[in-house]
Amino acid sequence: TPHKWLMVIGALDSLNGLILLFSAHPTPAALHPILPNILIPFTFVVTYLLICGRFKIKYFVGDFISSFIVFAGVIISIIPVFIEIAHNPESVKSSVIWPLIFIAGVIPGALMNIVQEKVTKNINNLDYLHLNAWVSTYQIIVDFIFFWANFVFPTNIHNLSELVNAFDKGF
Repeated sequence: TPHKWLMVIGALDSLNGLILLFSAHPTPAALHPILPNILIPFTFVVTYLLICGRFKIKYFVGDFISSFIVFAGVIISIIPVFIEIAHNPESVKSSVIWPLIFIAGVIPGALMNIVQEKVTKNINNLDYLHLNAWVSTYQIIVDFIFFWANFVFPTNIHNLSELVNAFDKGF
């Protein structure tokens, strides 16, 4: 497997985690189990666009209906929270933008899954230990590059001593 693909997979996985981590704090807790489900329809749409010509459309009808139901469920679930935020911003310590950023944070994770499947699908005798070791290495590099974001985004960590204390107490 070329390292450029392992780097892409690691970077996408890291970005997924970073965006979700930083948008989770200001996003209402009631939305945390609901919003990641947007991964299902997004992955379906992107996969369909990438492999549309390889499979017959009849196999995608059930997948499309299922993805649409999941998407509709997510939208229906978030409408009351958005209405509450719009009408009474003080009742929820958030804004509409953070749940949308949380949703956008799922996109790199979906792309990572698709790229990983596309890259590893045609490799015989794939060494998953080797794959995971390099992907994790690239994740650490990307996390290190975006380390400063801990001090910019609204988290409970505001300086280096609080970060050290958070590591000491396991966040």
